[in-house]
Amino acid sequence: MKDDDLKHLENASAHAWKYFEIHAGQRLSMFNFFTVFAGLISAGLGATLQGGENVAYIGIFLGMVLVLVSFVFWKIDERAAVLVKHAERTQEWIEAHLLPEQARLFVDEGQTREGSAGSLIPVWTFGRSLRVTFAGAAVIGLLATGLSGWRLANAYKPLKASKVGAAEGCREQARQPTAVVAPPLSAQSAGQ
Repeated sequence: MKDDDLKHLENASAHAWKYFEIHAGQRLSMFNFFTVFAGLISAGLGATLQGGENVAYIGIFLGMVLVLVSFVFWKIDERAAVLVKHAERTQEWIEAHLLPEQARLFVDEGQTREGSAGSLIPVWTFGRSLRVTFAGAAVIGLLATGLSGWRLANAYKPLKASKVGAAEGCREQARQPTAVVAPPLSAQSAGQ
């Protein structure tokens, strides 16, 4: 390989590494933002679920917001993952053509992951871990929305039942004959 070609490969490697570094860093920063947003929304959901039925509307809203935030961050992560994979493929090609076999990190990374496939719990990629986290947050949002909606729907049933029960009680009293009880005679009126 010529010195000129070697210099180009080294420059390409530095460029690919910087590209990888930027997008991998953005991906992790984005996940940090997601954990903050999801944590704040979840705290609000916890407060609304402990509160009365009058805050159930807020619980429904926050649950839907958590689902939406999870979806948006999942899609952003999907794009960042494509950019990171692009940089990884470029780095693999450069390593395969520039470095000796013992120094290849990106090329051998796939083999390392495949080697753990036989273990009880195989190694997860960052992408898989992030997707599971986003899906878990979305499920929590859906459950909180459903629970808040259920609480709101059931908040009015006891009122209807108690009104019906009170009306039935009045009708029952009207059907029963009432005994007329004369007032007790006082001692004065008894002696006269």
